[in-house]
Amino acid sequence: SHERGAPLAVAGGLLRARLIHVLRISRMNVEVRPAAELSSAHLQQWHALRNANPELASPYFHPELTAACGRAYGDVEVAVISESGDAIGFFPFHRRRFGFGRPVGDRLSDYHGIIAESGARFDARKLLRACKLKVLPFDHLLASQSTFQPHAQVETESPIIDLRRGFEAYLAERKQSGSKRITQLQRKARKMDREVGPLRLQMHDADPAVLDAIIRWKSEQCRRTGVYDFFADEAPVRLVRDIASTRVDGFEGLVSVLYAGDTIAAAHMGMRSGEILHWWFPTYEHALSKYSPGGVLLLKLAEQAAAAGVTTLDLGKGEDPYKDSFKTGAVALIEGVVDVPSAPALIRRSRIGAERWLRSSTFMEPVRRAVRAVRNTAARRAS
Repeated sequence: SHERGAPLAVAGGLLRARLIHVLRISRMNVEVRPAAELSSAHLQQWHALRNANPELASPYFHPELTAACGRAYGDVEVAVISESGDAIGFFPFHRRRFGFGRPVGDRLSDYHGIIAESGARFDARKLLRACKLKVLPFDHLLASQSTFQPHAQVETESPIIDLRRGFEAYLAERKQSGSKRITQLQRKARKMDREVGPLRLQMHDADPAVLDAIIRWKSEQCRRTGVYDFFADEAPVRLVRDIASTRVDGFEGLVSVLYAGDTIAAAHMGMRSGEILHWWFPTYEHALSKYSPGGVLLLKLAEQAAAAGVTTLDLGKGEDPYKDSFKTGAVALIEGVVDVPSAPALIRRSRIGAERWLRSSTFMEPVRRAVRAVRNTAARRAS
């Protein structure tokens, strides 16, 4: 077995050597390396580019998120785009088999794109070739990034709560806009306080049992509503646990808990970077659904977050009806795919065509209606 293992070790070394390569795109160099091998100089340049571009304020664009994804998944690489020796862009991604790439964070990514100056534009296909990728789908990409606009197929958005003027101003704006959800949730919160136990929100609870409950409840909710279970695989679980315990300059995981007496009524795993708090994995005690504990949690979290200096609570892209009643604005996103002529690209295009037929075919409409009804019912109960 030792003799058989030696060639494998040599092959592994050669593969590792190929992970770091330099190709030229016009006048720019692109160096691709594993996320764990970014130098301190690279990280300083990453921070400088991000700090200079307000569009990249989300925790998803912090290098710590990419590092955590690298530790959890093991296949994260970063394309370092440089000119005249200076880094002018960073593009993190997952490398999958057969030349397929995925935005860093994979299915857990609510934002992705290139870390660069506002308005910077690169050739997306040349970037893919430099990264030795054949296909790169994206579904939460900043619409402001012109590099990917020629490859966009769908325009979407990520709803946000603007807390710059404080929580009370936010409440007044929502009520003035005609939203009745806030008043309903305040009434349900008072009822839960009386009937279950005194309500209190803990902004961050480091007890591992709380995070265990979030993962368990979220999985149960996904199976109950027929949507993809994010925590069915080990890598996303590792990622969330890693982030929950992370406290570095400009980035932290938050496990927020709404208690009713000694009972966990609802909980949420999210991320904060500076003045941005990202709403990520909310869940709740199903037995208390009549009190809309998920919505009460969001309302109280917005109040505490505003007091703690958060100016934007990003709700993340999604069709959940409750987000429309909470939001004050939105960040424009695009969905699409970048590919270069290849067999993997042809296979993906064929699969996408089949999926579009299933989504649009009249034969599948009864099934689609049933799935939408289940999802909407679950979303209303959660809020």
